Amino acid sequence: MSPIDSFYINGIHVAEIGESVMCFCDVPYFANIGCAASHKEALELSPNITCITVKDKARAWEPSHEETYPIIFNGVIEAIRDYDNKTAYPSQDHCVCELKLTDTHYFEGPNSFPWKGSFTKDCATWETHDIETALSLFWHVHEYIRKK
Repeated sequence: MSPIDSFYINGIHVAEIGESVMCFCDVPYFANIGCAASHKEALELSPNITCITVKDKARAWEPSHEETYPIIFNGVIEAIRDYDNKTAYPSQDHCVCELKLTDTHYFEGPNSFPWKGSFTKDCATWETHDIETALSLFWHVHEYIRKK
C-alpha cells in the first residue's frame, strides 16, 4: 500500500499523469487515453483536452485491445483535428507543494533542510520557483517517510 494519501502542486492534485504534463508545460496536451478516472486529472491540467476512454472500472467495462484500437484511433484523429483549440499547462514561476500521508505512515522530518518548507507528522509542504525543482524535492521529502 502506498504511503501517499495525496500530492498537490498549486492546488492541482497530481497523480498518474500530472507530473508528465506539468513538465511539458506550454506544450498542448491534446489527448488523454486512459480510464475514465484519469480524465478528471487530465481536465484539471488542460481543460480543452480530448478524453479517450478505454476502460471504466466503475462500470466494469474493460474492453480487449481489439476493441480499444478503433476507439483510440478515432479519438486521436478527432483530437488532432481540434488541435488549435487545445491548451497547455502553463509554465509556473512559483510552485507550492503539499504531500499528505495515509494513516499508516508518518514523516520523520529533519531538524533543518535547505529549501523553503515544513513538516508535520502527516504532511510536508515546500515552495520552489519551477516545476522541475518541485518534483525533484518530492523525492527528497519522500526519504523522510516512515512506516508506523
